[in-house]
Amino acid sequence: MGGLLMALAFATGSVNVASTATVGTTFDLVAGFAAKALLLWSTGRSETTDAVGGGNHNTVMGAAISATNRLTKASFSQDAAATSVNTRGQRNTAVWGEVDGAGTPVWTGLLDVNNFTASGGGVQLIVDDQLAATREIFWAIWGGDDITDVALVEFQEPGATGNQDITTLSFRPDAVILGHQRSSTNNATFSTASHHGLGFAIHPDGGSVEQCAVLAMADGGSATMDCDRWGSNTRCLAMNDNGGGDLNGYASYVTSLSNGFRLNWPARAFTAWCFALCFKGGLWSVGEGTTPTSAGSTVTVTTTGSFSPRGGLVLSHGQTESAAAPTAQTGDEWSQGAYTSTTNRLACARLDRDALADAQVATAIEHDEVLVLISSSDTVRDAMDVDAILSNGTRFIMDTADGVADWFGVLQFGDTGRPRMTTPVSWYRATNW
Repeated sequence: MGGLLMALAFATGSVNVASTATVGTTFDLVAGFAAKALLLWSTGRSETTDAVGGGNHNTVMGAAISATNRLTKASFSQDAAATSVNTRGQRNTAVWGEVDGAGTPVWTGLLDVNNFTASGGGVQLIVDDQLAATREIFWAIWGGDDITDVALVEFQEPGATGNQDITTLSFRPDAVILGHQRSSTNNATFSTASHHGLGFAIHPDGGSVEQCAVLAMADGGSATMDCDRWGSNTRCLAMNDNGGGDLNGYASYVTSLSNGFRLNWPARAFTAWCFALCFKGGLWSVGEGTTPTSAGSTVTVTTTGSFSPRGGLVLSHGQTESAAAPTAQTGDEWSQGAYTSTTNRLACARLDRDALADAQVATAIEHDEVLVLISSSDTVRDAMDVDAILSNGTRFIMDTADGVADWFGVLQFGDTGRPRMTTPVSWYRATNW
């Protein structure tokens, strides 16, 4: 593994959890270093190879910094439903959980963190509730000497517009990953509609705020499908109502504080539980780009401060950048990916089409792209790969292009310049024992 400490370490990979894995089965997410923070995501596919097609989406995101500080947010949309069937739920007693909303909503599988000391360095997951179907789940793990503090906190959308201070940290964060699915209850009831929102924000000491956010949403109980999306670098959280339409809750990252951070809410309408995965240390940058319109064309997203990234996370809502909040765009589309190199990258996506008499839902999974978008015929319309890790950012290349430029946001992170391992961290697939 080499003889020097890593300044900032990052690894990403996948774990395939079979429906036959019984309660108590463990899975090692092998990062090759001591883990400090974990992010999970999936859209309900089971394949360990690239795949796309129509069918229900079961979108999940999870985060953890320990076996006792973890959470998961899940949403569901039923394909081919004459009246839309969309459900969501959340809990802070597991790190990954899937919801089935066809009929009475129910959790259909739960994974928890067993420890942050997996063999080979990483995180060990454990089955808490046996999965109803096999799932391919993507993961990202941060560690290394540069990251001196991490925190995972939950907070609710405030009761009034204006500033909101989250002051439950013991440090000033340099970077924050924020998420929600607009539910006001934890570990209890399910809610209608399949909200799914994620955002990035950074405010390094002495630097400027950078941010972006993506929202994908489909209403439940609609005779005609009612789906909306939003994506831009002007906010860090974006929400809309269960009935769809323009945003009625959105926040900007104002500043990092000595014990947390400050958000500003120009609009709010609910009491949604949100989470923030916070980091101190390392170098961070939030950037944006648009997908090139032809295969083989490239686009570069540079890093603030011109550092070479250890890796990155990529988000897209599959449309041009949204107009200033509160204006939303129609259609529910989502892509989330991660990378550490030109050979270690992955992405998954969901699509729920708007204004149809019957629901048309599709999902995609890629093990060699960092962004994937789905066409109206349930095929891959856009696939973007990593072409090069540069001294000042990342160059992306289109492997498949539909001729339309779609917006995407990127969170990049790297070292402060201290010595790092002599052996690089690349691709890992989780193992179970």
